[in-house]
Amino acid sequence: MPDTSTPIYIDQGSDWSQGVIYLANGVPVPLAGYIIECEIRTAPVDAGGVLLATPDYTIDDPANGHFILQMSAAETETIIVKTYTPFIKAKFWYDLYVVSPSGSKTRILNGPVWVSPRVTQ
Repeated sequence: MPDTSTPIYIDQGSDWSQGVIYLANGVPVPLAGYIIECEIRTAPVDAGGVLLATPDYTIDDPANGHFILQMSAAETETIIVKTYTPFIKAKFWYDLYVVSPSGSKTRILNGPVWVSPRVTQ
């Protein structure tokens, strides 16, 4: 199985979006009828990870397997950044699944989520 680890960087209190292309063997997979599932947690579920956010998505080019994950500034503001060293980014975790029209789930990305704490009010 290929390595799907890709970090995400979010500025707390800012709009955030990330474009993704779903590829299988290097070829874009048409996304007609697909659903995208993504969660950001404090840790993996089996380690007791608490759900922090579920980014929205827009399939903007289904024929070419392209979609956009997004969260508003209000949503990223609610990601609680608790670090014991000021100005250090907080590390959380995510994974991203595509669900085919038949219900088959495939994890296509996963990895750390680095959230930079908001400073300006």
